[in-house]
Amino acid sequence: MPPENSKYALEDPYVILQKGIDMLCKSYSHMRCFGDFNSRIRHLQDYIEPYCEIFSEIQLNELYNDLNADVTHFDTTHICTQMSHTDHVGNNYGYRFIDVLKLNNMYIVVCVTLH
Repeated sequence: MPPENSKYALEDPYVILQKGIDMLCKSYSHMRCFGDFNSRIRHLQDYIEPYCEIFSEIQLNELYNDLNADVTHFDTTHICTQMSHTDHVGNNYGYRFIDVLKLNNMYIVVCVTLH
């Protein structure tokens, strides 16, 4: 993906990424993406941390259970959710990349996330 604000940058390259993910999901149940897509995520969280009170109040208990299962899996398998980043500044690509990850129930896995 071309760097943000370069002469080669696309208006929204994550639409193209999402279309690719949608196409691959028709044939595969698991996928991995490699690279940082020129996104700077700084300290952004790549998963949704559910709060029971909020989901209960708007009657989305089933969604809460699904999201909480991921967080529980992180805890029981000792996957550290605190990542160390060299990015001191975020960029628009970083925000969009995190949105794509959350939308597709995908996570960033780097060597510093595993014990």
